[in-house]
Amino acid sequence: MRINQDRSYIWFLYPFNYRTISYDILIDSFTQLSWEGRNKRYPVWSTNNITHLPDLGLLPGINKFLDCESKTRVFSVGSWKLSNEARTSVKSGFGGSKIKWVLEIQKIKEIPFEILAIELFLFKTGVGFLNFQIKLLGKEISSSDWTDFIHYFRFLGGERGKNNQIKTYLFGKECCRPFFPAFLGKGESENTGFYFSEIITSLLQAGCESMDMDLGLKNAYINNYFIPYSYTCVEGADAAHKSDFLSRITGFLNSSAIVYKDKQSVEYEQKHQTLIWKDHYFISSLEGGGMVAFDPPDEPFFKFGIPDHISKHYYLLYLIALQQKFFLTSISENIANDWLIAKKSENNSDDYYQILLNNFFETQESLLFFTSIGNFAQIMHSQHHHDIYIKWREILEIDRLYNEVKSEIQNIYNFLNIKTERINQAFNRRIELSIQGITFIFGFPALLLGFYEVANVSISLFHLAKQMIISSLIGLTIFIIIKRKNLP
Repeated sequence: MRINQDRSYIWFLYPFNYRTISYDILIDSFTQLSWEGRNKRYPVWSTNNITHLPDLGLLPGINKFLDCESKTRVFSVGSWKLSNEARTSVKSGFGGSKIKWVLEIQKIKEIPFEILAIELFLFKTGVGFLNFQIKLLGKEISSSDWTDFIHYFRFLGGERGKNNQIKTYLFGKECCRPFFPAFLGKGESENTGFYFSEIITSLLQAGCESMDMDLGLKNAYINNYFIPYSYTCVEGADAAHKSDFLSRITGFLNSSAIVYKDKQSVEYEQKHQTLIWKDHYFISSLEGGGMVAFDPPDEPFFKFGIPDHISKHYYLLYLIALQQKFFLTSISENIANDWLIAKKSENNSDDYYQILLNNFFETQESLLFFTSIGNFAQIMHSQHHHDIYIKWREILEIDRLYNEVKSEIQNIYNFLNIKTERINQAFNRRIELSIQGITFIFGFPALLLGFYEVANVSISLFHLAKQMIISSLIGLTIFIIIKRKNLP
């Protein structure tokens, strides 16, 4: 059993969150970013209009919102590809075919690979993706190399990835020598390899370094993890090897992991495998997905059509579903954070209420914004695409997350309404008592003056002032007694 390396590829997706108010600024920054080339500066990113794919079949409204060439800034996603100059430049870019990339696994195995493309997406909902399309190199790619690469490459660093490094070499006329992309800021003498997380950090920081503001840029997934998405064309597999290989791809297991199954575990596994055509399985998991094709027919549709659609059409709908998930998980986190921050100010009732009011008004507005341009029950007319999109929403539990966040916001909204009503009632009661106090304080002296006037009693100014002060004190005492009885 072997992997057809000409038809097979892997996308590694890095999702991140950013502050939505930074959207237009980031769009301009990445569009204008340039690096120094051999003879001149060149753009790092070029526009990648994902709505112009042939036979894409997007619903008109979705097509409108995803059009990154819109001049009205209505579109909900900025989309770029790493420019050809940045991909091939040895001086400041990735070096193209002159550079050999190698994944060193635990210092005992090396797998060479090539970066075919790098794409950047910024959804207006505050979710972004930096994605790398990779192809393995070699005369023949074994199934164990394939599963090992997917398993280990997804660890960007940290505890699980600390023994897996990336090494790069520049091929010259005489021999090859260590090469480090200039944007990493390392010298060639530091030939100890590096983690792929350094590339991600450098690419994102390069587009943000000119902005003196907090963009709120943070990882949206497991720290130091990629999300794999692949098309795998397998040739020469028998039934036993098919089942074993499918288990490894579905669970992202390495070649040495034991595949231990019974009837129940097979049924559980099959929930994540959708058979679209004979021996063509679409994998859907919280950790990633893609398609595995066993010995596809030697026809253009299966040789070229399906791999192309998996890397474009199905890839796009997967990004949209992931965007929905990471927006909802982000807003759920914000709700919890805002609540805890507000609770710290609970002793100061006015600050406590005001913080809740301001934060949750913005949260409710964000959910409404997402509902209008980010959460779609259907996005494509094609039946196969729609079925897989629904499958992704089911696996990622989009509806459940949405209802959870909606319920949280509704409960908080109800709480704030009750709080508002109580504050208004207390305020109105204070006004009422204040008026009563004024009446009592000034009413008694007025009543006294009226008595003297009616009685036509002659009294000295001193005695009159004395009687008015005594009357005012009596009114004030009565007001305080009433206030204590009416207010806690």
